[in-house]
Formats: sequence, C-alpha cells, structure tokens
Amino acid sequence: REAMMISLPRDLWVKIPALPRNGSMMGKLNSAYAIGTDHKNYPNIRREWKTDTGGGDLAAATVSQVIGQPVDYWVGVDFKAFREVVDALGGVRVEVLVALDDPYFPTGESSGMMHIHVNAGWQQFDGERALEYARSRETTSDFDRSRRQQLVMLAIRQRAFSLNAIPRMLSLLSALQDNVRSNLRPGDIQQLADVAGHLKAEDIRRVAIDTSNLLRSGTSSNGQYILQPLDPTYGALQRYLARALPDRSTLASRVPFQVQDGSGRYWLPYGIGTPASIMTSLLQAQGWQASVGPATTQRVAQTQILDGSDGSAAATVAWLHDYFGGVVTTVA
Repeated sequence: REAMMISLPRDLWVKIPALPRNGSMMGKLNSAYAIGTDHKNYPNIRREWKTDTGGGDLAAATVSQVIGQPVDYWVGVDFKAFREVVDALGGVRVEVLVALDDPYFPTGESSGMMHIHVNAGWQQFDGERALEYARSRETTSDFDRSRRQQLVMLAIRQRAFSLNAIPRMLSLLSALQDNVRSNLRPGDIQQLADVAGHLKAEDIRRVAIDTSNLLRSGTSSNGQYILQPLDPTYGALQRYLARALPDRSTLASRVPFQVQDGSGRYWLPYGIGTPASIMTSLLQAQGWQASVGPATTQRVAQTQILDGSDGSAAATVAWLHDYFGGVVTTVA
C-alpha cells in the first residue's frame, strides 16, 4: 500500500464547472469552494452545487479536471477544527527544516498582524502553534507553505496512530460538525483510517506542484496574480500524477540515471529552470535516483533513452520508456 500527498496552490487559475449546461467560469482554485457555498452571491450555479456539500463537491470536481483523476472524497476543515484536533492529540512533533520568522502573521481571518518565530529542529506544537506554522507565508511563499502543511498533516497522522486515537478523532470531528464539512460517511472514515493505519512513513510520498516544476506565474485579465500550467492542457501534470507511484521494487534497485536536455531550450521563460532540471526534481520526488546531465549540443527531435546497464536495469528502463516514450538504445 502506498500513498501520494499532492499540494496544489490556491492561486492556480482554473476552469470551475459551476454553471448550468456544462458551463464554467475562470477563477483561482480556492474560489471553487466559496462559489459552491455562497449561494447568495452565486445564485446561478448548477443545482447539484446548491447543497450542504456543494462547496466541497464543486472544489473536488474542479481539482479532478486539473489532475485528470476522480476525487471521490473530500474533507473541509476550518481553523477552529484544526486547532481542536491537534490539541485533542496532545500536540504534535514536527521537524522544522528551516527556521520561520514572520512579523506579519494575521491575527484574524482578515485583519491584524503579529510576529511569529519558529526555530529549526524538532518542535512540539499545540493547535495554535501548528496552525501558525502551517498558515504563515508572508516571508516565504505559498509553495514553502504547501510543504510545511504536508509536514504538519503527516505529524497529525503519526500522532493519531501512535495513540490509537482514531475512535476519539471520529467523535471529535462529529462534535465539530459546524467546523468540518465532508462527503465521507462514518463507515467511509473508519475504512480510510484502517487503510491509512497500514501505511508506514516511507510509503507516503510528497510533491508540491508549483513554479519550480509545472507552473508559471502570470496575471489574469483583471490584474490578479495567478499561476498557470506550463502545459495549458494540463497534460504534463496529469501524465506525471498518473505515474506518481512507481513500483517500489523498481525504485529499491536505486538505478542512477541522468536527464539530459535535448530540446534546445536551455532555460525556460518565467525563470523557473531548464526542462531537464524541472523533470529531474519531479522524478526525485517520486523516489528515483535522477540527476541533471549535460545538455546536448544539438536539438534532439525524439526522446532517447540510452541504456548502459547491460540488462541489469530493465525495469527502470521500461518505466522511463513508458513515461517518456521515444527510442531505447543499448550502449556499451
């Protein structure tokens, strides 16, 4: 059993399937939930979104279009519920990889500021402190925040299972029903908990989709800061996620390989790196022993996979061929 934790940025500019007759509207990813819950300001949305779970259902449908895979279940948790869950567990331990200093942390939903500082190293967080660490972005970025949020979520999972606290968590979430929204039924939650309980930390891989890999910064027609996919069809993102969990026995062989740039585009626009460096970071997130090799001096018309393993890396070569296509050539 394996799992992949994927973070999508809130500023991703997406098509939101909110309108009748298969109509859509453009907006930031995080606006999909609001559109499905604010029936006063969005009275003309589809009937299927005008329900108690409309916000999460519309957000799930929007994310599904982006990643090219169904989103069967979703959970929406507000700040109060987040704090209560962490406190009910007696707090969580999080390894802070880089010290965080934010003099502009919001004290409320939309007004007021305070100064927070978190030292590097292992830290014990209560609910309030965990929320501060997960929310802060003023002095870092949304992408740093995505990675911090993943660490906090993994810490909550680890703490809950170490205490065998899932039954208690189910009761707590039920008591916080005004602060938690989900399309999961109690039986679904228990089944999900049973599956998650068999996952080890090394079975969970993490990736944040951001401007270091598949996205670029931009501006909407009305002047908003937005993020857009380098591939406007989302094909590159969807192909990557569809193959996000390579066979563990193949990964365990730890076959090293280089990604060389033969596109002739040695630096992409928007300042995000080369095609080879972007692809290498994505492959490393999956667990591959990938590194960036020297770019070719001439543009290569078709992807080439050069196999010098004398047959010892057949599974890795097969996976690379399935992902990239092209021609496999055996070299001495």
